[in-house]
Amino acid sequence: MPTHHIACDLGAESGRVMLGSLEAGTLALEEFQPSGIPEWEAAFARFEKIRS
Repeated sequence: MPTHHIACDLGAESGRVMLGSLEAGTLALEEFQPSGIPEWEAAFARFEKIRS
């Protein structure tokens, strides 16, 4: 049974989410760049406002 791990990168210019799956000693990585998703952009804007 695979295990899954998520990492979020909220960079200054962009953001991305990485999904890592480990199964039978093999690591698979997927990168998601959720630009264009209104919920993500709203959350990122709030993060930027808090950070500044």
